[in-house]
Formats: sequence, C-alpha cells, structure tokens
Amino acid sequence: MSLGPPDEAIAVYRRAATLTPHDPDLLNNLGSELTATGRLHEAIELFEQALVLHPRSADLHNNLGKALAGVGRLEEAVELARRKLDQRPRP
Repeated sequence: MSLGPPDEAIAVYRRAATLTPHDPDLLNNLGSELTATGRLHEAIELFEQALVLHPRSADLHNNLGKALAGVGRLEEAVELARRKLDQRPRP
C-alpha cells in the first residue's frame, strides 16, 4: 500500500511506527517503501524485525529475500527461500 511519493510515504510510516512499533504490516510497508528508494540496508532491518513478529508471512520472506539479493547477500536470500519452502504445508 503506497501513500504517495516514496519519501512522503516513508515519513508517514515512520511516524506510525512510533505509535505501533510492533505491527509487522506497518514494518513491511515501510521496508517496501525504503526498498523502492534504494535504502535496502534499512529495509532489511525492518523486514527482519517484522519476521520476528510474523515468522510465517510469505510477503515478508519475499521482500526480505529481494532486499538481501539487492545488496549481494545471495546465499542468505536463497537460504531464506529454502526455509520458507520447508514451512509450506505438505499434502
């Protein structure tokens, strides 16, 4: 969910995060906006925080994996994807 131009959205999400710092959706949205502006290291920190709160979130795993790959941490991105696949329900 975007709230306008990335820098404006980031400011809104940061303000909201001071009120609800343990909201994984909010952290994910802020991380996504940071990713869109190339601030991948900040985004990675937020995605990791959000995953602690919501460890089964496919969106968070996906976003973290993309950000990790974007900063050249490919092995970690691949391992993250493997762990997520191992969590999926088996028939």
